[in-house]
Amino acid sequence: MEDAPLLNPGGIANLFQITSPVASVAEVVQATKVPTLLVAGEQEERFMPHRRYAEQHIPGLEVAGVDGGHACNIEAADAFNAAVLDFVRRHS
Repeated sequence: MEDAPLLNPGGIANLFQITSPVASVAEVVQATKVPTLLVAGEQEERFMPHRRYAEQHIPGLEVAGVDGGHACNIEAADAFNAAVLDFVRRHS
């Protein structure tokens, strides 16, 4: 509560606009110019259409499928961590 006066209402509105689950970046992902990693749980069926879209539209996207669901960073932590470490090492 002490920090509430420090908040910027415009900044908060922009945050919600950008991070909202219904906000889409589909129109701009093809302009991605940096190495990009998607670690996806193979059991997360609801995400599969988004994964396929990303694979088709993000240039140079690397996908690491791991044995997990939505929370693959928890459910398959070792595989998730290995994929991220490998990616960071190769692109640092």
